[in-house]
Order: sequence, then structure tokens, then C-alpha cells
Amino acid sequence: MSQLLLNLAETPEQREVLRQSLADAVYYRDPPVSCPACPTPDHLCEECADGLARARTYLALSRALGLETMPSRHAPTRVGPT
Repeated sequence: MSQLLLNLAETPEQREVLRQSLADAVYYRDPPVSCPACPTPDHLCEECADGLARARTYLALSRALGLETMPSRHAPTRVGPT
């Protein structure tokens, strides 16, 4: 499967967009620092636990595709010609 996805993202720019998309998905699914529904920081509520599981899946996919280097969400990344 990973070869199929890599074929879909043939250019460096396409791979960068795929990497950024997965990084955004991981960031979005990462549980918040403070959630009123979570009993404690060590015991997540069902929604946060599900989000964390999904974030880990996205991160594993990124690593499997060789896109594991994910800079900070706030670090500027330029795609395309300079």
C-alpha cells in the first residue's frame, strides 16, 4: 500500500503536501492539554482516547511512508519554487 501512495505523490512538492496533511491530522487529533471530560491527565475520556489512537495511526502511516520528520505546526514550511 505504501508504494501506491508514494506513486501518487511522485514529486517532492506532492510528498511535502502529503507530509503536511498527515502532520495536520496528527495535530488535530492530539488530545487537548486540558479537557474537562478527562478524569485525569493519565486517564483520558473516550473522545480524547479515540483521538489519540487516531493520531498515533496517522503518525505510524507517516513513518511507514518515510515522511516521519514532522516539524512544529508553527514552523513555516514552503512548498514549491522559492
